[in-house]
Amino acid sequence: MPPRIGLEEADELLLRFPEQLLGSSPNHETERALYCHYASRRFNRFKENKDKNELKEAIEKQEVATIATPKDDEQRPARYDLLGVMFHVRYNVTRNPEDLSNAIANAEIALNSVMDGDEARISIADRLNGYLTDRYLQKQDVADLDEAVTRTDTMHR
Repeated sequence: MPPRIGLEEADELLLRFPEQLLGSSPNHETERALYCHYASRRFNRFKENKDKNELKEAIEKQEVATIATPKDDEQRPARYDLLGVMFHVRYNVTRNPEDLSNAIANAEIALNSVMDGDEARISIADRLNGYLTDRYLQKQDVADLDEAVTRTDTMHR
């Protein structure tokens, strides 16, 4: 039997040898979960060291796992929500409008994927409203602000 390693050692191996451990595409839930874990670790490292390459790698791996997640998977809303958060964080760093558009698109998918009555629904909608507000501040398009206000009124009734 091969020697067992602890979680910290496994985590370190994943960060040091992602190509060998992740494979080319996450076809099964275990692989998707590993991709998401890797993305979360890179995202956390970005928050600590502000290295944009960490954020880029986090977004790339999270996007691959998220897109591969089946529509009926209970993890789908959370994965799209996190991907939206990652794009929004990158938007705050780069001010690239494409990142903000990606944040909005992923938050909308997350919101449309979450079940009515799920407690995550309000937090996803609130984040989406923040993204729409940022787009309003960027483009000065009142439609973005109207959508955020309408969505807030609907969610908090």
